[in-house]
Formats: sequence, C-alpha cells, structure tokens
Amino acid sequence: MTREEIHENATAICLSNEEIDRLPPLDKKAYLIVEYMELMPYKINRGGKDFIFLYDQQTGYVRDGGNEDLKDYSVFAIKDLTQLISYSFFDDYGFDMDKVLDDKILTYEECLLDYEDDEEEEVNHTPSLVMNASGKLIDPFNLKESDFDVNVIAQTLSRICRFWGQTSRFYSVAQHCLVMVEIFDGQPELQKWALLHEVYEGLTGMDIPSPIKHSPHMQNYRLAEEKALEQMAKIFGLTPPMPEAIKTADKRLMVTEALELMNTTNYDWTAIQKPYGKKIRKLIKEESRDNDMSLVELRFLRKFNELFN
Repeated sequence: MTREEIHENATAICLSNEEIDRLPPLDKKAYLIVEYMELMPYKINRGGKDFIFLYDQQTGYVRDGGNEDLKDYSVFAIKDLTQLISYSFFDDYGFDMDKVLDDKILTYEECLLDYEDDEEEEVNHTPSLVMNASGKLIDPFNLKESDFDVNVIAQTLSRICRFWGQTSRFYSVAQHCLVMVEIFDGQPELQKWALLHEVYEGLTGMDIPSPIKHSPHMQNYRLAEEKALEQMAKIFGLTPPMPEAIKTADKRLMVTEALELMNTTNYDWTAIQKPYGKKIRKLIKEESRDNDMSLVELRFLRKFNELFN
C-alpha cells in the first residue's frame, strides 16, 4: 500500500474538545499525548480489520510499529486509542508510563514533567563542551545567556547547508532564515522569530533532518532545542512559545525549498505541506546562487541589527 493510498483511504481520528472531555480517563490521556506530540491518529480498514496508525505532522511520516500488513507503514492493529498506551512507543518518547496509567492524572504535562526534570539533571551532570568561533567553550545541552552570541550564530548558520547537504546547490540555513523574514514582510515580531527560529542550529552547527530529529533517540536534543528557543526569546525580547505562524511557514518553506533544490522523483514533498508560490521560489533560487558565505553572514547580521536595533 502506497503513501498516496493511505492518504486517500485513511480517516483522521479528530475529536473536538467536548468529545475529548467525554472520553474515559485512559482514552483521554492517550488522545492528548498523541496530540501533544503532533502525531495525528488515523484509522484504515484493510481486509475487514481496523488499523490505527500515527501520522507525524512534523515530518509527514507514519511512525513506529512495522506491521507487515501495511508493509513499510507503521501501524497498531488495535480497536481503540486506549491500547496505544500499552506500547513502549510512549516510554521511548519520554512519558512516565506509571503516571500515564494512573487514573488520577489526566494531563500529558504531568506525565512528561518528571522525565524532563530527569533529562535536565542528566545533561547538567554530563557536560558536552564545544568551542565556538570566539574561542569560548559552550555546552549546547546547558546553554547560558552569554552563549547566545549573534556573531557566532550568523557565522554558523551561513555555513550549514540545508537538507543535510543533499541539495543540488549550496543553500544555507541562514539563507533559509532570510527568505522567511521576507515572507513576514510588515510583521516585525514574526520577522524576528523568522530570523532566529534556527538559533539552536547556530549554536550546535547541525541542521538535523526532521525524521532523525524526531526519533526517540534524539529526545535530549529536542528538549535542549526547546529550552534554547525559550532562552533566545527571553534574551531578545520575544514572546514565547514560537508562534504557530512560524511553525507553519517553516514547513511550507521547507517544501518549497525541496521542490527547488532537492530530488523530487521518488517523493511527494507536497504531501507534507502546501508550498509557497513563484515569488518565494524565485527568492530561494536567487539565494542558492549566492555562494559567498561571508556575504550571507554579513547580510544576516545586518538584518538582525535592522530588526532588533
């Protein structure tokens, strides 16, 4: 069964707030957890048997499992959402299963809290020190306010290629940010977020592909990135969390960049999100022809000074 067939034949299990509140406690928690993780549950009937699988809205992939009946697609052959919580899948993503199963606890935040505390404690006891361009040692998993050096961020982002270097022409993360700034022309707050939304990549030197970043093995990285975005917002006077408009634009821009710079023969990028039109594709094409990293770095810094005075 192809991805297209699943999209055509599967039905999203989308509940209203009122319907969620009427669910039994465990059903409610299971639904809230997958919603929190942006894993949309879908149902499909095949051979007279119902399957529920989780569609990752961040990456466009179907995640975890590996049922042979649907080949490469990850499914759970179950009757209802409650049974989702019996899988180690949630434990892999950092949910305390003892708390999830406790009838007295109804929110996913409570199920996740201790895990986050444990992760932060573990990170604090295991420094991962790297040297940046200024000669300073920083720990990307335990960043301090003084680590957010915009000159270092600009240099790093201008030298990292998007799509882990698999593009037909070099196109940096800094250029990705500059294009997004143009998308929000006339909206200063969103332009500031657009310019700095990849700040963690500027402090780690890595543009990690979404399917890898959302792997259970990358939980520490994701938690550190979320913390860094909150720190960045506080330092530069933005209001956390990252606006939904930025998240949507990031996906749309990724798809548009892929159509311009990546192989499209064996993959339908538009299944992830609707791409932007000719104006943005033209900007991407122009940016990808500018291979002067130092100039891109300078343009990033000028835009920062323009937006943040």
